[in-house]
Amino acid sequence: SRSFQPPCVYYCPRANTVYYCPRANITFPVIRGFHPGDRAGFFETVKQVAATEVPAPKASPFRFEFSAEAADHNTTILERYDFDLAKVIDDSPG
Repeated sequence: SRSFQPPCVYYCPRANTVYYCPRANITFPVIRGFHPGDRAGFFETVKQVAATEVPAPKASPFRFEFSAEAADHNTTILERYDFDLAKVIDDSPG
């Protein structure tokens, strides 16, 4: 198994490779791909996906409502990260 932290995981089915972020802390099993028309391979992949345990998403730090309070709150969050939305997302897995 490998570690990852969303959104730093990418699966390339053609290369059958999982690219992941090494600073992660969540176990992620490698799920094999299948070729079109391979019914047994498809079924095996579905079983692997269904059996994979994933963490429950955490609440977003942002407020999704149309109000002055939500705008102020969201601005404060962004200010903490120098208005870099990618940093907020990376720091808020789930």
